[in-house]
Amino acid sequence: MKEEERVLINTLEKIAADMHPALERDDVDGWIVQFADGYTQRANSVLPQTDSEEAAERVFVCEKLYAEHNQPCIFKMTDAAPAGMNDFLSQRGYKRNSDSDVMIVAADDAAFQERAESIVEPEEAGFIITSAPDAAWLEAFFAFEHRTAPKTVATATRQFELIDADENLTALYVRLQMSGKDVAVASVVIEDGVLFLLNVVVDESVRGKGYGKLLVKNALEAGCDAGAEKLCLQVSSDNETAIKLYDSFGFRTLYHYWYMVSK
Repeated sequence: MKEEERVLINTLEKIAADMHPALERDDVDGWIVQFADGYTQRANSVLPQTDSEEAAERVFVCEKLYAEHNQPCIFKMTDAAPAGMNDFLSQRGYKRNSDSDVMIVAADDAAFQERAESIVEPEEAGFIITSAPDAAWLEAFFAFEHRTAPKTVATATRQFELIDADENLTALYVRLQMSGKDVAVASVVIEDGVLFLLNVVVDESVRGKGYGKLLVKNALEAGCDAGAEKLCLQVSSDNETAIKLYDSFGFRTLYHYWYMVSK
């Protein structure tokens, strides 16, 4: 892998971490160590951002930190991860899961703009866009995601508060309503001109009606209006329906990531 590709991947990973913030962060010689009471692997994992001959020693330090938090040690691996690290973790009994793609398109890409403009919105569709997650957005998000445990709700809400407090981030929260009823939500967060599309979820009772397409179009257009230059998203590698949707907007896969989880 070329060095500029490695730098780009690690830069996007750092930005993505800022947009789904941990409640606590530590640093192990350039590796970002994150904790969020176990809520999501993304916010409770290590980002091994630098290569080193002492990688094994860093792994041991990270394992100790997670043991002190009574959590499994998790490494978020990418195509730019230190050479040989995935094999090393496998030998230590770590298991791989949650393979995902990071996709990207330029905001000024002609195909993206043409696709967005071609989508016709039905008269009964309405969009509510706010700069912070209001009570209605949060209620719909947690309901559609089936996340109702008090600890989960509290941790996620704290993460949204951290995003709102970060002066380097611009966030927008989108609710799609059909005939006045919430049917889908999403958010976008922008840092240094890089946008990540996040929290895309459609009420399962109305899936398959094209609401995801309407939601993505309006969320991305709102982000572009707010100054986004590069549009990015993360999607499970086996989510063929979502990948097909994002392909239609001109997104292409830039790199892959996965998690290595200790026993």
